Amino acid sequence: MSYRYGHFVWRECTTPSIEKSKAFYGSLVGWTTESMKMPPGAGLDEYVMHKVGDRYQGGFVEMGADAEHPPHWMPYVSVEDVEATAEKAKAAGGTVAVGPMDIGVGIFAVIGDPQGGWITAWHSKEGDGEAVPMEDLGPGAFCWDQLNTTDIQGALDFYTKVFGWSAGEFEGMATFKLGETSIASVHEQQPGAPAAWLSHIIVGNLREARDAAESKGSKILMPEIKVPQVGTFAIIADPVGAVISIFEPELPAS
Repeated sequence: MSYRYGHFVWRECTTPSIEKSKAFYGSLVGWTTESMKMPPGAGLDEYVMHKVGDRYQGGFVEMGADAEHPPHWMPYVSVEDVEATAEKAKAAGGTVAVGPMDIGVGIFAVIGDPQGGWITAWHSKEGDGEAVPMEDLGPGAFCWDQLNTTDIQGALDFYTKVFGWSAGEFEGMATFKLGETSIASVHEQQPGAPAAWLSHIIVGNLREARDAAESKGSKILMPEIKVPQVGTFAIIADPVGAVISIFEPELPAS
């Protein structure tokens, strides 16, 4: 088994309707889904995974009617020891909302940072699989994660202590690095909005995908944000209200 400790390895959508979310992302970015029976004690009978081609990259969980949180996407970071990671989070001023919990196929803990952002520490008992180089990712694949926060320096301090990342910089933008590799960016959150992680999905044509998303019931929160030499993305709230980014990479000049 191979592990990619410190890397983002999974993205999960908590939704009031798995069927509605499956239909939306299937039509927008071509995902297919597959259900997996869960072992006793996992808290749910089956888990619905979404994939691009034959590569699993995340899942859908149905929220209860009495859920205290809105629909949302959450990234998972692979760690060697979930319990130790949870303790680091608490020592650094964060909270642990769920877990550490063993669900048979792995162990997880939902961690809140001091600014209110949420992320999952995860250890799979089956390994993380091989990394796909960024240049080989195509439409429908997750390609990047960013933290929108009310305190950039505070967030940098917290996450470097919890996951062993280091603070970096790219084109004036704060980043998290693992070794020499940038794995996420950090941005000032919009005034009045809570801190939150945002995951990016590759699309072939941003404007077409944005228009399609809107026609399928999404709300366009930010229609077009260009990152020089990287690409352009839009932030949307999908039909159930979960916020996600759709991203068109900038192709290198030939």
